[in-house]
This record gives sequence, C-alpha cells and structure tokens, in this order.
Amino acid sequence: MNVGFIPVRGGSKSIPLKNIKKIAGHPLVYWAAKAACECKDLDRVYVSTDHEEIKKTVENFKFEPDTDSVLSVVRQKRFFWKEEKGFVKPMNYDISARPMRQNFIGSMVENGAFYITGRDQLLKSESRISGNIRAVEMPEYAYYEIDEVYDWKIVEGIMEQRRYELNRKRMPDIKMFLTDCDGCLTDGGMYYTRQGDEIKKFHTHDGMGFELLKQKGILTGIITGEDNILINRRAEKIGVDILKMGVRDKYSMIQSLCRRYGIRLENIVYIGDDLNDVDVIRAVGFGCTVPNASKKIKEISDYITVKRGGEGAVREVIDYILENKKEE
Repeated sequence: MNVGFIPVRGGSKSIPLKNIKKIAGHPLVYWAAKAACECKDLDRVYVSTDHEEIKKTVENFKFEPDTDSVLSVVRQKRFFWKEEKGFVKPMNYDISARPMRQNFIGSMVENGAFYITGRDQLLKSESRISGNIRAVEMPEYAYYEIDEVYDWKIVEGIMEQRRYELNRKRMPDIKMFLTDCDGCLTDGGMYYTRQGDEIKKFHTHDGMGFELLKQKGILTGIITGEDNILINRRAEKIGVDILKMGVRDKYSMIQSLCRRYGIRLENIVYIGDDLNDVDVIRAVGFGCTVPNASKKIKEISDYITVKRGGEGAVREVIDYILENKKEE
C-alpha cells in the first residue's frame, strides 16, 4: 500500500493560515489534497495538522475523517482459531466455505515497525494509538521481530535476500571481470612444503566460472600485487585474458585497461579483499568482496559473497552476474 501524508501547519507568519486561504476558488490545501487523492500510485492520503480551523476546513472536503493514529501491519493470509470452553472456533473464516488462499483477504497483524499518534491524543488516551486508527500495510517479509534466537536467522536470511534484490537493480552491463588473487581466488593462506616451496589453494569451480564468462564475451583477468609463478600457472590453466602481477597501483592499472579495451569503469566487476583494493571497488560498476575481507572493503562493496576466498567465492560472483546480466 502506498500512502501520502500532507503536513499542514497553521503557523505561517507572512500569510496567516495560508493553507486554508482560497486560491482559484478553493483553499490552498485543497489543491494539494486533490492532487494526492487523484494520484493513481497512492492508495490512501492523510492530512496532518496542528490547527483546529484547518482540520475543520479539510473535513469539509468530504474526505475520510482525520486520522488520530497510524500503525504498521502485515497482512497474513492464514486461518486463525480461538479457544472457547475447551473447543476451538475459526476467527476469520467460515469452515463450511473455506476460501482459496489467493482469494482470502486474510487478517492484519501488527509488526511493531511504527506507531504514530498526535501529542494531544496521546495525553488524552495515555495510549500510543487511539481514536480513529488507520493501518499502513508493509510487505510480508516485514512481519518478523527478533524475539527468539531462531528469529535472528530468519531476519538475517531476509536481509541477505533484500540486499541481493537491491544489487540486482543496479547491476551494470558487464564487459570485463577482474579479481585479486590471494584471499579471493585463494584462501589467503601461506603454505610451504618441507622443502620450503610455496603452495596455494585454488578452487576448481572458479576456473569453470571464467570459462562461462568468456562464452558470454566478457573479458577476464587477474590483477594482483604479488609476482608469483603459481599465479601465472593458474592464469594459464583457466585461460584468463589479462594477467597483471606485481601491481602497486591497481586503480591506475585498471584505468589503463579501460583505455586499451575501450571499456568504461562502470562496465567492470572487480573482486578484492584488502585496503589496496578500496579505490578500485569504489570506482568500478560492481565491486565485490569476500566475508573475511577487511571491514572497510565490506562497507563499500556492492556484493559480499557467502563463500570464502578459495572456496568458490569467485564462482559465486560469476553465477550472480550471469543470472542478472542485461540481455544484449
């Protein structure tokens, strides 16, 4: 439900009570209320005022009576029962004609998001809502409150889904996919054999992800501050288009790549996990990181993977991109 609120105060100094002063045959507030009521995107319109004369004027518009209080609710399409003398009876439907869920109006349940009332009404009733009460419906996912341990998990899952939905809305047209290596393609660990040789842990699913991007015509690359033969071998194996090692200034390097390939920063995805990735993640169209990244990186990233680096985090981002990529 979309709701319009029109605040109308009576304390205008230059033009006393200007909101009810007639203009083109009607009080000034009439035109605002008329426009709001005729707006097809608004389901209800409320006028709030601190002045009795304004209230009386608005009531004469033949709108619905002024509202004293407003609360938030979620509509639940569930069948409620109540207990009476040891038996139970339906509260919101007729058991002899049980409606189909899609045709069931359901019941409104408080979700505690907000309660609104006027000062005078509050003092008079000593209750947070009273008088003529209206409800503002919120989405079904807004039903949950964190009262028990399991509520935390449910709300966290909803928030993750909402974050993904918001990200989807701003997904750019991706033309280049770049990632850091250690902490993203690997788990960031430092491993050595008995002979003192360094080894790194990569994930096979990430490699297949690069192939999927190439099939869609998206350039792929690794940009890293390290200069290590193991990274070079991995890059060759998965067939990336671009490999830049020993890079101190990643932002300048990526700007150079943009000029070379004729691609804008807004058409690039980049995955990084540490402070030397901050400027790049801020600049590109879709900046991503992993859950064990530095706090600053996570604060500015558009997408934080569920999987950790070296455990398929890069593939998770690739799958997300391909699921939401704009069609040519």
